[in-house]
Amino acid sequence: MTGRMLLAALLLALAATAQAPYSSFRNEGADFLGPASVSAGLDTVRIGVVLPGTGVAARALRLGVELAITDVNLRHPAPKLVAILRGDDGPWSSAAAAAVHLVREAGAMALLAGPDGGRAHACELVAAKLWVPVLAPVAADHTIDYANVPWMFRLGPDDRQQLSVLLDHAHTQGWNRLAWIGADERDSHIAEATARRLAAAMGDMGVTDDPQAADAMLVWGSVDAAPELLAAAGRLAPGRPLLGPWMLAAGSGPSANQALHICVPAGEGGMPPIGFRRRLPPGMSPAAEWMAALTYDAVELLAQALAGGATTPTQLRGAVATADGQGLSGTIRFDTLGGRRAPALVVRRESDLAGRMP
Repeated sequence: MTGRMLLAALLLALAATAQAPYSSFRNEGADFLGPASVSAGLDTVRIGVVLPGTGVAARALRLGVELAITDVNLRHPAPKLVAILRGDDGPWSSAAAAAVHLVREAGAMALLAGPDGGRAHACELVAAKLWVPVLAPVAADHTIDYANVPWMFRLGPDDRQQLSVLLDHAHTQGWNRLAWIGADERDSHIAEATARRLAAAMGDMGVTDDPQAADAMLVWGSVDAAPELLAAAGRLAPGRPLLGPWMLAAGSGPSANQALHICVPAGEGGMPPIGFRRRLPPGMSPAAEWMAALTYDAVELLAQALAGGATTPTQLRGAVATADGQGLSGTIRFDTLGGRRAPALVVRRESDLAGRMP
């Protein structure tokens, strides 16, 4: 064998065994290998919260933060945990500006981003530069994980996880042709593309644009868009069953002759634990209750990291990344990309969830 042939054979062998450096970047997490300076004893730890200024989601997120902060400070008076909230209803760039202010000016050691993928992505960009952990309690946008930023963690089930459960449920019911109705929102557009791809992969399922040709309606949108969205679905396809994510369990519901099948965290019968629900104001919808519960879990994760000795953002990140415990929303573990690992999900009729308090 000539030297050239030997070299070619060697290169082929290496190509067969070596992995391209980029080939698993979307599937395997990038750990943080930067400095981990240790602060002296902390008197106060600040958590920055980027959220809408108004609406159902804003009120639920605020309530979840307030309840968790109260409980944590009663249990562990030092260091004192303080939340600094920045309402943001402006363009995407203003959420990033709010996050920068919270870290640089207000001294936040961690950020909560919610309730949508846009705010989560904005905070993710800030985290990549300023090195602070970001927890997205309720955002379902699965592309939050794509950048593989080791500071980003998502607590709520993503759109792929929810759609997989909903499509399996529809298939079991014999609803193989689903019409899509979505809010004109970024997260909804991403979910639509995901739904079409997942349905096509199932072989005998499909997503159509014609409500009259569908067995059921697949509806997607935010909790604040839910009433209008469900009303539109009822007008377009009266009598057909509706399927949707937990954020559509907004208490408004479809018309009396339409069943709304919601994918929700398993919880206690599809609802947060009763002890937590009794602390919430009367009249909150199931979606708002879950928003408050998931946000409470996010603050508790950070509090547990602090109680375990974390004194820097890097140490907070490491503790959150390796979390393995129970919260109001069930077992909390993260995959290497920062997504919630295998959340327990069930499908319930919204009318069954609306029984509220036992």
